[in-house]
Amino acid sequence: GAGEDQEEAGAPAAGPDVLAREVAWEPYLTARLIGDRELQLIKRYDKQPLAARRALLQEDGPAYVGALVSVLRSVTKEDTVQYVLALLDQMVEDDEGYGELFHQQGPPGGADACTVLLRLLQRQDWLSQEKACNVLAVALSCSPAQSAPQPSAAVPDLMQGFSEASVVDAAPTNGTADDSIPGALLDFICGQLRRPSDTARSVPAALHSLSKVLRARRARELFVEAQGLHLLASVLKDPPASPQTLYEAVLSCWLLSYLPAAVEGMGRLGVPQALGEIARSAQKEKVLRVTVLALRNLLQGLGPEVAAQLTELGTQKVVTNLKLGAWSDEELLEGLEWLGGKMEEALKAEVSSFSRYRREVTSGKLEWSVLHQQGSFWQLNIGQFQANDFQVLRALLQLLRTSKDPTTLAVACHDIGQFIVHHPRGRKVVADLDGKADVMKLMQDPNPEVQKAALLCTQKIMLSKESLSFL
Repeated sequence: GAGEDQEEAGAPAAGPDVLAREVAWEPYLTARLIGDRELQLIKRYDKQPLAARRALLQEDGPAYVGALVSVLRSVTKEDTVQYVLALLDQMVEDDEGYGELFHQQGPPGGADACTVLLRLLQRQDWLSQEKACNVLAVALSCSPAQSAPQPSAAVPDLMQGFSEASVVDAAPTNGTADDSIPGALLDFICGQLRRPSDTARSVPAALHSLSKVLRARRARELFVEAQGLHLLASVLKDPPASPQTLYEAVLSCWLLSYLPAAVEGMGRLGVPQALGEIARSAQKEKVLRVTVLALRNLLQGLGPEVAAQLTELGTQKVVTNLKLGAWSDEELLEGLEWLGGKMEEALKAEVSSFSRYRREVTSGKLEWSVLHQQGSFWQLNIGQFQANDFQVLRALLQLLRTSKDPTTLAVACHDIGQFIVHHPRGRKVVADLDGKADVMKLMQDPNPEVQKAALLCTQKIMLSKESLSFL
């Protein structure tokens, strides 16, 4: 539930204690730092239970937010600034829809409230920075230029009821909130991911805010421009232990997956492969769901090569196993079904691709890719080995004589063994090409992987066709 998620997010130790403080508001009136009406509004709102706070915001939300922002505009005392930011943070964490209230101020309007919050990111104390960052992220995600419907954070899964259309069609922000404010916030977030000011809190707080502000399409473009993708990719490749922080990192990736430039960038940075690994070990259904949806969007944008790479990394097996799980979420089940189909296609294309295999052999460098290890590749393509007087087989035997790379040698031994097993005259052809001596010589190789592959290949050369089925 929502409570559990808050706990997982690892609320900063100072959060609850800050709200336990007693702030004397009257001196600020005496010093003319706030007006009479603002004082009344603040005193009416301060220390109220949740239901009462909600009722007051329902009645006149913009006025209460305006009064709190006016304190932040005028007062510099650390305790008070932290307290007011904690009140605003508590408000937007209760319901992100309250972010709209920041844009419903009288002139000079929402840009002013956001500018005040932006200025607080430069304060020296981390607590103020963290709270200001989160409040500003929510406010910007609710910018009026952002015509898309916004989800309510009261729902524990941030994206429930958040249609794909609202992600894709969110208008670019303009007007009051020009690029300078979201741009500066994203610079701050990227800075925290790059060089955390607070070892324990910077990264979780930055990802928490990022997953909110990226709902604005323009913010996604600015994040890509700010070189944010490689920072997010680094987080995904070394996933955070907290399920909530991991969820917010993948959620950011999902939001970015609706922007073609971001999809391309994430493809280059190996994000699909990182998501495949996250899917393998995800403990929580909501983490798995957003991972599968992000992966689906990326594969739709990146083409079959990436699906083939994921298949080689074993993601297809992961998806097959996950499909057996007792998941309640329709979108997750559909996503797994789609991924399974996509990888099946990729595997078929990969397995039938003899020309790709020929290119690899003639390049002189072999890897343990999916082609070598799929029995179906050998069954489908064994006839093609006869072309040009067994040209590809001759190239494999040549590698045994000339290559110094242990993996290449081991894969070549393996492939020669597969040729013997699948070709009706395999042993004779290899013997006629003097392959037997080359393979046996490698049984003395100093590398254990090469020794083992050479031994298995030698057994296939020595054993009769009938005995081969036991190997």
